[in-house]
Amino acid sequence: MTTYLVLGARAPAALEICRGLAAGGHRVVAADSMATPVARWSRHVSAYHRIPGANTGAQYASALARVVDREGIDRIVPTCEEVFHLAMARETLPAACDVFADDISKLRLLHDKYTFTKAAEGCGIGIPRTLLIRSWRRLADSWEREMTDVDLVYKRCFSRFAEGTLVRPKIDAVNSLRPSPTEPWVAQEFIPGEEVCCYAVAVKGRVTAIACYRPLHRAGKGAGICFGPVASEQIDGFVSRFVEKHAFTGQISFDFILSPERGPFVIECNPRATSGVHLLPRDADWEGIFSGTADGTVRATKDKAMVGLAMATYGLSSVKGVWRAARDFVASKDVILRRGDAMPAVGQLFATAETLLRATRAGISPLAATTSDIEWNGPLS
Repeated sequence: MTTYLVLGARAPAALEICRGLAAGGHRVVAADSMATPVARWSRHVSAYHRIPGANTGAQYASALARVVDREGIDRIVPTCEEVFHLAMARETLPAACDVFADDISKLRLLHDKYTFTKAAEGCGIGIPRTLLIRSWRRLADSWEREMTDVDLVYKRCFSRFAEGTLVRPKIDAVNSLRPSPTEPWVAQEFIPGEEVCCYAVAVKGRVTAIACYRPLHRAGKGAGICFGPVASEQIDGFVSRFVEKHAFTGQISFDFILSPERGPFVIECNPRATSGVHLLPRDADWEGIFSGTADGTVRATKDKAMVGLAMATYGLSSVKGVWRAARDFVASKDVILRRGDAMPAVGQLFATAETLLRATRAGISPLAATTSDIEWNGPLS
């Protein structure tokens, strides 16, 4: 039996992994800075530790080391952006504890929306033309000279949930941007087509699990709340070549656009867990997935999945798509509510209330409050 520490207990993805590991006979401990994260309520979590936010640096690293020592942790599995802070704290943890994450230099390369496009070259898929913007002059160039023949999407090099993204904006919106060396942006060619995402796990450059999916409904612009599986040999091939090229170990996710005329394009990468984890089989061998000993590659089922509370709040309240949302609601499994482990469905109400309180106190949106203490937006200098 392996003792796992699953971080980011606020995320439904963390709950999914905790359940899967426990079903495989392993002891699961969870940690987060929240008092009432959703995974804390699961009967599959043997212990929960509230620790400082990942962006507190030394405090976070010290708290992690204490948890590892106290609980006898064999392997740490991050699920959210704490992966970056964990990678930087790796050397402060007991040597016997395996950290399921790659080194910080590689994670930074993939998280940065500009450097990722360079890292994806030669992996057999389309890459949109992308211009790095670190100054007002470069921003003007993107509009006036360098990419005048295409529609553009502007986004921060380090961001999540499409935060602040401008899609084919007018000049007034572009003029409001303030790129700098410490807060760089990209101007990226707009590719019309269907959006598809992919979640994968890799060990030393080999894919051990993969799930390709469509975000069927969203909370706001970026956060998916209902997902349908997709089969794509081209995407599977790209992911395999990419993780092999970079000898990657960890969880990794990608966003794609399937252009009817030009084929698939990879848009960006998130070297962490995303919603595709919910599409993997519930009886998956998670120990084998994380250790690289799984028999072959674990693939998605054909079932749709949803965050039921979010669908009831956002999806079914949409006048424009209420009938489609209702059909998907009925056809999808709830990733929180599960027979034999019902308390997380109740606990998510407390987690939601805690997030709203955090947002109010900080004067930020509820979506921003879900990541404000764990975000990693590049090196400080």
